[in-house]
Amino acid sequence: MKKSMESNYEKGFQKKLKDEKLKDVVIDSIGKIARDQSYLVELHEENPKAAKFILEKYYDGMDIDQFKESI
Repeated sequence: MKKSMESNYEKGFQKKLKDEKLKDVVIDSIGKIARDQSYLVELHEENPKAAKFILEKYYDGMDIDQFKESI
């Protein structure tokens, strides 16, 4: 049971760490995108999760292809 609890804790910790890293990338990218929207296309190539989050939150859920057409 102890190993199971440790494993669950480790999984939760790893998920939290990934979520924090994603949040940091999104926050760092927002300013760059505000200055140059084409940066979102670059971000999508480097970090699709972060780009998808930004598209869903700030661009009415459009996908990257729709975004490319809009700029």
